[in-house]
Amino acid sequence: MDLRRKQKLSQTMLDYSIMVAVVLLALFLMSHYISTGFAGKIKETADVFGGGEVYRPNPNNDDNIEPTTVKETTP
Repeated sequence: MDLRRKQKLSQTMLDYSIMVAVVLLALFLMSHYISTGFAGKIKETADVFGGGEVYRPNPNNDDNIEPTTVKETTP
């Protein structure tokens, strides 16, 4: 009876290991989409707080340059 119990425990551990591996593989394959989604939300939040203005450094050190407003186009 002890051998059956060990086999069942081993089978359970194998099942859990495969399940964790599949979940990690799915997250790895979706990482591009997840990071793109996070970047989009960060940009959206920055646009709300920045009022649509984009910082553009001026290599000529001309202080008369106004911030540029970017108009977004939706597809």
